[in-house]
Amino acid sequence: MVNATFQVIYQLFQHGIDYYTLPTWHSRGTGLYWESFEKVGYDPVQGREQVGIRRRIKVDEELPVKDEYRMFIQRFLDAYQEYQASERSIKRSYSAT
Repeated sequence: MVNATFQVIYQLFQHGIDYYTLPTWHSRGTGLYWESFEKVGYDPVQGREQVGIRRRIKVDEELPVKDEYRMFIQRFLDAYQEYQASERSIKRSYSAT
């Protein structure tokens, strides 16, 4: 694996591309994922400002490497497992009624 990586870097260098000066998103890729954020809006029924939670797609061009990347991915996997558990709980509560 290491030898293959150096071969690719060497081939790029032969074509005038210095791998080590590329932007990180060229060498590591780009991450796209949902993120939650707070948004202040106006509630006309209650006549006041209200804070709501919204989601948007995050474009991450600075992905971590090695152990930090492993932890980064693990957070997504943990959140997904929590989501699945809450979905099962909701389905059980509906089927019980």
